[in-house]
Amino acid sequence: MDEYFKAAQHGDLEYFKTLNANDEGKPTWTLNTQYDKSGDTVLHIAARCGHLTLLQYLIDSGADIETSNLDGKRPLHEAAQAGQTGCVECLLKAGAQVDSLKRADWTPLMLACTKDNEDVIRLLLKFGASVHLRNKDGWTPFHIACR
Repeated sequence: MDEYFKAAQHGDLEYFKTLNANDEGKPTWTLNTQYDKSGDTVLHIAARCGHLTLLQYLIDSGADIETSNLDGKRPLHEAAQAGQTGCVECLLKAGAQVDSLKRADWTPLMLACTKDNEDVIRLLLKFGASVHLRNKDGWTPFHIACR
């Protein structure tokens, strides 16, 4: 199973394409298998590392874009925090919830505001991210960006 996660980390699309498929054309490996230590799926890893082609392939293969890892992060949280604009856009176009909460606390926009990546912030806002949601400390994305 570790080979799935290593292949995702390296953006090895061919590895995933060459895995056997069943009679219905679906992969025989489990897209939503989670890494024991972090709870990440291959989708989390591809989103965080910026492997857009692999990310799209995994989504097209049926990966769950709303699966949370042990920190409560979904792939959109990972892509937004890592400044992966293309992956953020891909996930949003695939229907990822723009204001999903990480452990009922941080949105992808809040995580993007911790970094200096205006493109990701603008993209999340374009897709309707709320600037009014607050984390458990009462901070909005504006407060986080100013910090």
